[in-house]
Amino acid sequence: MPSRSMWLKKREPGRNTRRLGRALLVACTLLWPGISHAAGIDLFGGWEGDSRSQGYGYLGLGSSVRAASHVFIPFGVTTSYLYYHYGSNGTDIVVRSPGMSLMSGLRLAGPRGSLSVMAGGEVRREYREPHIPGAVVGDPTTTGAVVQSYADLGLTRQWQASEFSVFVGAARYAVGRLALRRQVTNLDWGKKTTFFLGAETVRQGNADSDVLQVGGFAEWNLVPWRMSVGLHTGYKDSWSPGQPHTTGAYFGTSFYRSL
Repeated sequence: MPSRSMWLKKREPGRNTRRLGRALLVACTLLWPGISHAAGIDLFGGWEGDSRSQGYGYLGLGSSVRAASHVFIPFGVTTSYLYYHYGSNGTDIVVRSPGMSLMSGLRLAGPRGSLSVMAGGEVRREYREPHIPGAVVGDPTTTGAVVQSYADLGLTRQWQASEFSVFVGAARYAVGRLALRRQVTNLDWGKKTTFFLGAETVRQGNADSDVLQVGGFAEWNLVPWRMSVGLHTGYKDSWSPGQPHTTGAYFGTSFYRSL
């Protein structure tokens, strides 16, 4: 699952996601006899929105089992809520889309970082208001495969780089994020709180929509409670093929708790 500083961002799937084909919901769970024990449970969640009343929120549970000394099998379930709007024939269409995903995969962990690859499936309901006269109303349920990767690398004692990417088959939508953060306080980990500052860039989209984000984030680790809280903000540029670019700001928050 994503680390304390990572969080899934899959906003604005484009104006034509309903045209995408249906796929079978897949749950990819990997097990073999080398498993030795199970880890604790991770609770994670977050929200991100922009200055145009579009956003995405999520809440999930995850865990992992050890397959070898540096090999783990992560798995988890996430619920989410996507909301956005777009113009159609002079009418502003508001979309609300709750969903749920289930994933599992493989994580390689070492002394300086880790690499995870996960896959699974997502089911999502999509509601649009108001209804456009003459439009064909189909099944609001969409399903599809989800594939994601995450990697983090400790560059020095204080600096850490990370990468996150995901492809959502139900919307044929891809997201990629690169981040760099620096530990500012509690360098010896002797205190109860640790503060990080970082920078991030995000590129996401599909055939109907492109988004570029550049911003920063702050993160607080509450060591005794095995919890972290993050705040994100920055510049957002979004556009569709042949359409003008729209710029604005994005804002977000995330949290992680090891139970």
